[in-house]
Amino acid sequence: MIRKLFYLAGVIVVALGFVSQARAESYPRMVAALGGLKEARQEMKEAGTDFGGHKEKALEATDRAIAQMDKALSAAGVNTTYVPSAREAFRNYKNYPHIRHALAILRMAHKEMKDAAHDFGGHKEKALEAVDYAIVQLEKALEAAR
Repeated sequence: MIRKLFYLAGVIVVALGFVSQARAESYPRMVAALGGLKEARQEMKEAGTDFGGHKEKALEATDRAIAQMDKALSAAGVNTTYVPSAREAFRNYKNYPHIRHALAILRMAHKEMKDAAHDFGGHKEKALEAVDYAIVQLEKALEAAR
């Protein structure tokens, strides 16, 4: 009897993992953008520049976008504890590759979220606003760093 319960519990855990993965596949650009934002945040924090005075606002905007994207994806049933890195994409950028990649994927994620029928547990509008603000602040930071 106990063996059957453990077996059933294992099957449920595996099934929930597949459901979460399937939901993540429903919003691939949003998931990628969340990962990109986290990597961009780290790169920005470690950068030896203040991006022409834009670093603080860009970090705040990035944190806000991370929080809102996390809430939206979680509301859609996506497990956001692990977001894969897009290391291959970073070769395409001459400097600040994580920030530049985050900008590119954020633009795609914005469209994906805007076009989605899901309201992401009421977080859709705030997430869209946070992504828009992050895009503006990251662009300003990169422009000042040239």
